[in-house]
Amino acid sequence: MNNNKKGFTLIELLAVIVVLAILMLTAGTSVFNLIADARKNNFRNEFLSLLEAGALQAQMDMMNTGTLGGRGATGTQSKCYSITCSSTGASGGDLATRWDNKGCYNGSVKVVDDGTGTLEVTGWLQSSQYKIVGQKSDVQTSAVEEGSDSKITTCGA
Repeated sequence: MNNNKKGFTLIELLAVIVVLAILMLTAGTSVFNLIADARKNNFRNEFLSLLEAGALQAQMDMMNTGTLGGRGATGTQSKCYSITCSSTGASGGDLATRWDNKGCYNGSVKVVDDGTGTLEVTGWLQSSQYKIVGQKSDVQTSAVEEGSDSKITTCGA
C-alpha cells in the first residue's frame, strides 16, 4: 500500500494567502496614492490649459477690436472670460470654443494688459473634487486643493 499523497496542506494555503494579502495591502496603498497624484496633476494641467485658452482669446479680441476691455484709471485693460458646466453636462461661457471642458469644470480667467505688451493671466478652476483659486501660470500641484465646499463666483479670484 503506497501512501503517497500530493497537494498542499491547509496551513500552507493559509500562509500563502496571508502573505499575498500583506503584499496587496502595501502595494494597494501606493497605487491609490499614485492614482490620486495623477488626478491632481491632470486637474493642474487642465487649469494651465484654461489659462492658455484665456490668453489666446484675449489676444484674438485685441486683434479684432484693438482693445481688451475697458481701460482702468492706470491705463490698464482687463477682461474676464468664464467657463461653466451645468447639471446636464453641457458647458458654455466665453471660452467654450477655445477650451474643451471635458471634466465639467467651472472657472474663469482674468487677463490684464498694462500696455507693455505683456498679459497677466490669473484664474480659478473648480470641479466636484478639486479647486485652484487665484493662481497664475506658474501654479504648482500643491495649489490643487481637495474638495470644493462652496462655489467660487469671482472672476480671476
